[in-house]
Amino acid sequence: MKIAITGGKGGVGKSMVATSLAVEFARETKTILVDADAECPNDHLLLSIKRKKYTTVYQSIPKFDYSKCTKCGKCALACKRDAIVWVKGKYPAFVKDACIGCMACFSACPYGAITETKKEIGVIYTGYYNVNPVRSKSPKVTASSMTRTSNGVNLVSSELKLGELASGEVVAEVRKCSDKIKEKIKADIMIIDSSPGIGCPVIASLVGTDYI
Repeated sequence: MKIAITGGKGGVGKSMVATSLAVEFARETKTILVDADAECPNDHLLLSIKRKKYTTVYQSIPKFDYSKCTKCGKCALACKRDAIVWVKGKYPAFVKDACIGCMACFSACPYGAITETKKEIGVIYTGYYNVNPVRSKSPKVTASSMTRTSNGVNLVSSELKLGELASGEVVAEVRKCSDKIKEKIKADIMIIDSSPGIGCPVIASLVGTDYI
């Protein structure tokens, strides 16, 4: 079962609800908590989880070969984000920060002057929260005196690279990674903590869920 926690405004307690639900479910069954708020992930902070890097998220961007470019401007006309600036008779100028990686320019170029390359836009992390750690009888509790129970919160967290804009792609990737991990550990419950609002990152968080 997949449950998404969302809301139109930030700071109203979505992450608190998501982490609380995950902890309660984890007492009874294997649970995954997905922090899909790539722009401001905080579930690991609420649960004091030390995250480990799982994978890097890349975005496709165009690479121009000006030796093949005829200055026709078709790439600029195809770009709906105005990431390619073209003046008649001049080579197109690529505005990297405005590109969302749709590669429409690649499809529009009839001369093969554009190829696909990639840039890093985010990171996916994983972590674990022990719901009921077994403590030693010693009054001094250390990391070595705590062991995992059979159940706990398996965190999969997304984080957008500073200065990047394509948080929707990072969220889509964290959903893919969490589905793979869910299948691997045979988890029964997935709690998805979305970003606020109604934009693409939120839609990517809610797709395929059973309850919102």
